[in-house]
Amino acid sequence: MNTAATFADRQNRADFAAFDRITARPGGEAPPPGDTLPAPPKASQT
Repeated sequence: MNTAATFADRQNRADFAAFDRITARPGGEAPPPGDTLPAPPKASQT
């Protein structure tokens, strides 16, 4: 499969109006300082 063709196909099917509606919803404030994901667990050495 051709990667460029795949991305072009997906772009042609994109609904940019829906994208704009979703990203413009209320409550889109930036996360507060310190709002981060926890570190992934360390791999166990067995």
